[in-house]
Amino acid sequence: MGAPLKDHRQAWQEHASPPPTAGFAEAPYACFRLRPTAAAVASGFVRLLAQTPEQGERLCIAPAFAETPLLILASDRRVRLSHHPDDAAIEPVGPLARLARAVRAFNPSYAKATLRFDGAAIYPDGGRSAVRNYRKLIKFARAANMAFDGENLRRHPELALGFSDLQDARRDAPERPGPSTAVALHLHYAELWPEIAFLLKRWRARFQLIVTLTHEDDALARRIAADFPAAKVEVVENRGRDVRPFLQLLESGALDAYELVCKIHGKRSLRSGASPLFGEMFRRAAFLDLVGSDAQVEDIQIRFASEPLLGLVGPERFRARSRHNDSAEIMGASRATIEALARRMGAEIGQGEYDVFHGTMFWARPKALAGLRGLGLAANGFSAEAGREDGALEHAVEGLINHAVRATGFKVAGTSF
Repeated sequence: MGAPLKDHRQAWQEHASPPPTAGFAEAPYACFRLRPTAAAVASGFVRLLAQTPEQGERLCIAPAFAETPLLILASDRRVRLSHHPDDAAIEPVGPLARLARAVRAFNPSYAKATLRFDGAAIYPDGGRSAVRNYRKLIKFARAANMAFDGENLRRHPELALGFSDLQDARRDAPERPGPSTAVALHLHYAELWPEIAFLLKRWRARFQLIVTLTHEDDALARRIAADFPAAKVEVVENRGRDVRPFLQLLESGALDAYELVCKIHGKRSLRSGASPLFGEMFRRAAFLDLVGSDAQVEDIQIRFASEPLLGLVGPERFRARSRHNDSAEIMGASRATIEALARRMGAEIGQGEYDVFHGTMFWARPKALAGLRGLGLAANGFSAEAGREDGALEHAVEGLINHAVRATGFKVAGTSF
């Protein structure tokens, strides 16, 4: 992954102002309540340091949302915990309340909503709704190999904290040869440009950057030009999210000159509750899978070079597959539209292999997308942005892409960092 991460203590210190508090939870079954600050709720997480003789020091990241307090139950007297002062206020829990909460921690509903960090358990101190939301977030993160108390997030805290403070971009490395490549970036949220620029600057491979924006932004255009002087910037209507702008490039022939295209976009989730945190982690994990380092990019490009029939590579963690060869299981509200588009393409979806990379970020050979291009969807059919989570044409295209690649005679594969 390019430049190595700084250790957990450095990461903590760079994110802490003032310095971290003294340790607490030094007795067995000590119980403390953390009340997230408004800043922690906005960011979606609280940070702690856990120190044990066996594991050493570890940066722990626990989701925080809706101002629901978090309980920390220490089961090992040797564990020392420190909370980040910007993230929460801390208060001890009395003996009787401690006992009640310790008993409740064994309830299956709470057990599934519990994070376990080196001798300490963290779970929400709220009603059924808060516990249910916390449990859903933990389940979703684990399914995507981003468990908050797992090894992947331990190795890659940038999934929650962001990139630039933890890693250094390799800007001066010599260029390496590679296939002609276009990066098709759709950027609705201008504030995400520094993160994306940081990652793209780590590449040693040459590429043509094509950026689509949903409104005129001279300041952003100047920043893009300063970072990548050869970049092309286009303004498109805010219809079809990231899908329609990509189809416009594909259908216009703007990608024909390239052997490979990498499609990414500035994905965010601005809904209330815990979802903003997972939206940030979703985007960063997809970026790490696809564009996170030159080594990752080179590996993907070599795969395409060595497999002439490989048509598309997407982030494996966000790949949904049909079970029992029943594609309807993962089509959702877009099923009728997906099936209708497949018939128009001359490749009806039957029983058999069917999958989708959620988030519509991937690498592909433009010629492997010929079936999708032939539908001519960019000119019409996409409605104005209305915040729909499923059932719009862009969701149907997302569900059609892998099938379209296979229908053209190419293969689909997954990757992960």
